[in-house]
Amino acid sequence: MKTGLCALILGVVVMAGCGGAESAADDAAGSADAAASESSEVAVVESEPVLEYSDTTELFRGIVMTGPEVDEFIPCGHSEAVWFRDRSGGKLERASRDLGIEMLHPFYVELRGKLGPPLTSGPGARYGILLTVEELLEAAADTARCAN
Repeated sequence: MKTGLCALILGVVVMAGCGGAESAADDAAGSADAAASESSEVAVVESEPVLEYSDTTELFRGIVMTGPEVDEFIPCGHSEAVWFRDRSGGKLERASRDLGIEMLHPFYVELRGKLGPPLTSGPGARYGILLTVEELLEAAADTARCAN
Protein backbone atom coordinates (compact mmCIF):
# COMPACT_ATOMS: atom_id res chain seq x y z
CA MET A 1 0.00 0.00 0.00
CA LYS A 2 2.89 2.29 0.74
CA THR A 3 4.22 1.76 -2.76
CA GLY A 4 0.88 2.54 -4.36
CA LEU A 5 0.52 5.76 -2.34
CA CYS A 6 4.07 6.84 -3.22
CA ALA A 7 3.42 6.11 -6.90
CA LEU A 8 0.21 8.13 -6.78
CA ILE A 9 1.92 11.10 -5.12
CA LEU A 10 4.84 10.87 -7.54
CA GLY A 11 2.43 10.80 -10.46
CA VAL A 12 0.63 13.93 -9.23
CA VAL A 13 3.94 15.76 -8.73
CA VAL A 14 5.16 14.76 -12.19
CA MET A 15 1.88 15.82 -13.80
CA ALA A 16 1.96 19.16 -12.03
CA GLY A 17 5.56 19.66 -13.06
CA CYS A 18 4.92 18.77 -16.68
CA GLY A 19 1.75 20.64 -17.42
CA GLY A 20 0.23 22.69 -14.66
CA ALA A 21 3.24 24.74 -13.61
CA GLU A 22 4.38 25.35 -17.17
CA SER A 23 0.91 26.42 -18.19
CA ALA A 24 0.73 28.84 -15.27
CA ALA A 25 4.17 30.20 -16.17
CA ASP A 26 3.08 30.64 -19.80
CA ASP A 27 -0.08 32.44 -18.69
CA ALA A 28 1.95 34.74 -16.45
CA ALA A 29 4.45 35.45 -19.24
CA GLY A 30 1.63 36.09 -21.69
CA SER A 31 -0.02 38.50 -19.29
CA ALA A 32 3.28 40.31 -18.74
CA ASP A 33 3.82 40.57 -22.52
CA ALA A 34 0.30 41.92 -23.00
CA ALA A 35 0.78 44.47 -20.22
CA ALA A 36 4.14 45.54 -21.67
CA SER A 37 2.57 45.82 -25.11
CA GLU A 38 -0.29 47.96 -23.79
CA SER A 39 2.03 50.23 -21.82
CA SER A 40 4.32 50.73 -24.82
CA GLU A 41 1.48 51.91 -27.07
CA VAL A 42 1.64 55.64 -27.65
CA ALA A 43 -1.42 57.73 -28.31
CA VAL A 44 -1.03 59.57 -31.60
CA VAL A 45 -2.23 63.15 -31.40
CA GLU A 46 -2.42 65.06 -34.62
CA SER A 47 -0.81 68.44 -34.22
CA GLU A 48 -1.93 71.58 -35.95
CA PRO A 49 0.11 72.75 -38.92
CA VAL A 50 2.59 75.42 -37.87
CA LEU A 51 1.93 78.98 -38.98
CA GLU A 52 5.17 80.65 -40.00
CA TYR A 53 6.07 84.15 -41.14
CA SER A 54 6.38 84.46 -44.91
CA ASP A 55 7.04 87.16 -47.48
CA THR A 56 4.98 85.13 -49.93
CA THR A 57 1.29 85.77 -50.41
CA GLU A 58 -0.61 82.60 -49.49
CA LEU A 59 -4.18 81.35 -49.70
CA PHE A 60 -5.96 81.06 -46.34
CA ARG A 61 -9.34 79.61 -45.39
CA GLY A 62 -10.75 80.30 -41.96
CA ILE A 63 -13.06 82.11 -39.61
CA VAL A 64 -13.03 85.88 -39.12
CA MET A 65 -14.45 87.82 -36.21
CA THR A 66 -14.40 91.61 -36.04
CA GLY A 67 -15.51 94.18 -33.53
CA PRO A 68 -14.21 96.88 -31.25
CA GLU A 69 -10.53 96.04 -30.71
CA VAL A 70 -11.07 92.58 -32.27
CA ASP A 71 -9.80 91.58 -35.70
CA GLU A 72 -9.28 87.82 -35.34
CA PHE A 73 -8.70 85.17 -37.95
CA ILE A 74 -8.64 81.44 -37.10
CA PRO A 75 -7.27 79.37 -39.97
CA CYS A 76 -9.19 76.17 -40.73
CA GLY A 77 -7.54 73.31 -38.85
CA HIS A 78 -6.22 75.58 -36.10
CA SER A 79 -7.52 76.47 -32.68
CA GLU A 80 -5.61 79.70 -32.03
CA ALA A 81 -6.51 83.03 -33.53
CA VAL A 82 -4.13 85.45 -35.20
CA TRP A 83 -4.63 89.20 -35.48
CA PHE A 84 -5.36 90.47 -38.98
CA ARG A 85 -4.92 93.79 -40.71
CA ASP A 86 -7.27 94.39 -43.67
CA ARG A 87 -5.43 95.76 -46.71
CA SER A 88 -8.09 94.54 -49.16
CA GLY A 89 -9.55 97.99 -49.70
CA GLY A 90 -12.39 97.45 -47.21
CA LYS A 91 -13.72 94.31 -48.92
CA LEU A 92 -13.70 92.31 -45.71
CA GLU A 93 -15.79 94.90 -43.88
CA ARG A 94 -18.21 95.21 -46.83
CA ALA A 95 -18.57 91.41 -47.04
CA SER A 96 -19.53 91.15 -43.36
CA ARG A 97 -22.05 93.97 -43.77
CA ASP A 98 -23.50 92.43 -46.98
CA LEU A 99 -23.86 89.06 -45.23
CA GLY A 100 -25.65 90.72 -42.30
CA ILE A 101 -22.92 89.61 -39.87
CA GLU A 102 -23.09 91.47 -36.59
CA MET A 103 -19.98 92.58 -34.76
CA LEU A 104 -18.24 89.80 -32.83
CA HIS A 105 -20.04 87.09 -34.83
CA PRO A 106 -17.80 84.75 -36.81
CA PHE A 107 -18.02 84.15 -40.54
CA TYR A 108 -16.09 82.07 -43.09
CA VAL A 109 -13.58 83.58 -45.51
CA GLU A 110 -11.11 82.60 -48.20
CA LEU A 111 -8.44 85.20 -48.70
CA ARG A 112 -4.88 85.89 -49.79
CA GLY A 113 -2.42 87.36 -47.37
CA LYS A 114 0.96 87.21 -45.65
CA LEU A 115 1.89 86.11 -42.14
CA GLY A 116 4.31 88.29 -40.24
CA PRO A 117 5.49 89.17 -36.76
CA PRO A 118 2.90 90.49 -34.31
CA LEU A 119 2.19 94.12 -33.73
CA THR A 120 4.18 95.74 -30.93
CA SER A 121 1.35 97.81 -29.46
CA GLY A 122 -2.42 97.96 -29.32
CA PRO A 123 -4.89 95.06 -29.07
CA GLY A 124 -3.13 93.08 -31.83
CA ALA A 125 0.08 92.92 -29.79
CA ARG A 126 -1.27 90.08 -27.64
CA TYR A 127 -1.45 87.74 -30.67
CA GLY A 128 1.60 85.77 -31.78
CA ILE A 129 1.20 86.41 -35.51
CA LEU A 130 -0.14 89.16 -37.77
CA LEU A 131 -2.00 88.25 -40.97
CA THR A 132 -2.02 91.05 -43.52
CA VAL A 133 -5.09 90.46 -45.72
CA GLU A 134 -4.33 91.50 -49.29
CA GLU A 135 -7.37 90.14 -51.12
CA LEU A 136 -10.74 88.72 -50.09
CA LEU A 137 -11.77 85.88 -52.41
CA GLU A 138 -14.95 84.64 -50.74
CA ALA A 139 -17.04 85.20 -47.63
CA ALA A 140 -19.98 83.23 -46.22
CA ALA A 141 -22.04 83.24 -43.05
CA ASP A 142 -21.69 79.44 -42.77
CA THR A 143 -18.68 78.80 -40.52
CA ALA A 144 -19.10 75.02 -40.97
CA ARG A 145 -17.42 75.44 -44.37
CA CYS A 146 -14.14 75.50 -42.48
CA ALA A 147 -14.66 71.83 -41.60
CA ASN A 148 -14.55 70.77 -45.27
